[in-house]
Amino acid sequence: MGVVGQNGAIGNGLKIVLTSDTITIANTNATISYARYAGSARKIEYIFVHPAFWRMEYARFMVDALEDHVGSNLWP
Repeated sequence: MGVVGQNGAIGNGLKIVLTSDTITIANTNATISYARYAGSARKIEYIFVHPAFWRMEYARFMVDALEDHVGSNLWP
């Protein structure tokens, strides 16, 4: 998985949606992972990864994408 700069497909039928305060990764059937963040405060408020997709680095991918989007490190 590579970080994308805008909403779109990230491979293997997965779609990423990045808004001003959320990021969602989904396939055609379900939401795989979701995170809320406060860019101005540089804080991640909430991260969820569906249990069927644990240990597949989706949380790490979302944190990296959010940090690229915000332009700085984020804190839990």
